[in-house]
Amino acid sequence: MSSTKLYTAEELLKSPTFTEAKYDSKKFMTLIKKCVHLQKAIVSDLKLPQWVLISASVFMHRFWARRSMEKNLPPLVAAACVFIASKVDESPRNLRDFAYVYIKNKNPKGSEVLQRMGPNADELLKPVMEEFLTAERAIMYTIDFDFKVDQPYRHVVNGLKKLGIQSPNMTTEEAALFQHTVNMTNDSLPTTLSLRYEGFKIAYAAIYIMAAESNFMLPLPEGVSFFELFNISEAEIDDMRPQLMAPYKKKPSTAPTPAKPLSNTSVANTSALPGPQVLMPTIKPNGLPVPKFKVITELSEMTSCKELEEGDTSGERNNNNDSVEQLISRKRTRSPEHDEPLVLRTSPSISTLDAGKSLHLSDDQL
Repeated sequence: MSSTKLYTAEELLKSPTFTEAKYDSKKFMTLIKKCVHLQKAIVSDLKLPQWVLISASVFMHRFWARRSMEKNLPPLVAAACVFIASKVDESPRNLRDFAYVYIKNKNPKGSEVLQRMGPNADELLKPVMEEFLTAERAIMYTIDFDFKVDQPYRHVVNGLKKLGIQSPNMTTEEAALFQHTVNMTNDSLPTTLSLRYEGFKIAYAAIYIMAAESNFMLPLPEGVSFFELFNISEAEIDDMRPQLMAPYKKKPSTAPTPAKPLSNTSVANTSALPGPQVLMPTIKPNGLPVPKFKVITELSEMTSCKELEEGDTSGERNNNNDSVEQLISRKRTRSPEHDEPLVLRTSPSISTLDAGKSLHLSDDQL
């Protein structure tokens, strides 16, 4: 498996979406946000763990760093990334279920049409399932089978633990800081930070920014700065700040009040963030955190999406749900004609539905 490539801001602007399709940053980010919204809905409906959503968003960003939105259907790419992430993170679901929730969430009338079709719904689901398999193959080849994702969540847990903030001894203020920091990392999913920085740097930057914006004085060891303790530079945090704070600019009433610069010495907590007392989540044997807390929604930009629930990992497999080992083996045995990913916009699509209306929305309708 190849090592994860990190990009500079200049390199990301050389993506075919900008150079060939001539999309501007505003249009690109609008589509990305709506794709993440679709991914959240699919994860919620299939009761997948939250780390599947994080992996799916990273896979999607890696794909768009190399391919054009003009030639590939954004919602199909977004949904197929969830399909891949569910298998990579060992929480597979049936391919038919993915096709069903994709149709349901992609069009307001999708669920109604599927129910009306009853036993004949497979006529509608079959071409969508074929599209998923086509998209899955194209995405895996494009990202060079790089399924490694450094989840920021566990670094938030470890970072606060390094400061002595951990369950069961957290105060209400510390617990609120923890939740708001996790919210900030979750709200950063539509951004390209995962392509530019490692997960631990995103997590530590979120801790620093949220503490500063909330007037929370971090209990740093005496004589040691935050940057020395966490091996991150102030310039890197300043570079990430605009994207991490972007979701809250439209809602100034819910954003934390700006605060004084952080001190390098241990200082008692002087203010409180709103929010209930929570317990620090447990960590799975493989190092992935298991979210056990109720995420605060005041700072969330996408409030219309259902709250993600942790689901079981006993999803039913079928012949189309290959294991991670099978996915990797495809790369080793792939034929020369598969060296280039397939163009998804020309893949089979649903052409008729409900008096001739298509479920495939245009970019403007997405």
